Amino acid sequence: MERILYQTLAGRVRWEQTTAGIHVEIPTRKDWSAILAVSTIEIWCLRGLAIVPERFSSTGQTGGVPWIALTGFACVAALSLIWLLWTLVGKSRISLDQVELKIERQILEVHLDTRTFRTREVRNLRYLPCSEFRIFKGFVPGVFCFEAEDKTHRFGSGTTDIEAFALLNEMLDVYEFPIDRAVHYIGRRS
Repeated sequence: MERILYQTLAGRVRWEQTTAGIHVEIPTRKDWSAILAVSTIEIWCLRGLAIVPERFSSTGQTGGVPWIALTGFACVAALSLIWLLWTLVGKSRISLDQVELKIERQILEVHLDTRTFRTREVRNLRYLPCSEFRIFKGFVPGVFCFEAEDKTHRFGSGTTDIEAFALLNEMLDVYEFPIDRAVHYIGRRS
């Protein structure tokens, strides 16, 4: 496994210049409202896993219903735990050169997914700043977007404006992504 020596680009974003491009690491933002919500769901599911067998054994029901309920609670608990881990220790790694843009999502060095795109097929790279009209500032976090393979792809959710501008400048130094004219009229959150 290749060891990359990162240095700080801006805020939490770390990067390394390579001969062909850049490697960037973006940790997830610690969103306390999401942590609170996920923790509540996790506690609710664990409590459900404890109550369901007790309730069904007291009623004498031994069919498939208890197992379906237990499986549902276990699945929701597992998904909540993954979401909580993503919020606390997740990170996105981006590798960009003239040939390829690769986005990896990891939790504690475990790869969740990897998406790879040909750089020349990526267009309309932009940053959508966080929404400020909600009750909590940053309720809709800032995110990078681009189009490739007839879909809009997102990465780097939760980056600040300063981190985003620094990263965009470095990415545009590696490759000048084409922008459709209509992009100037979309992509704003108010």
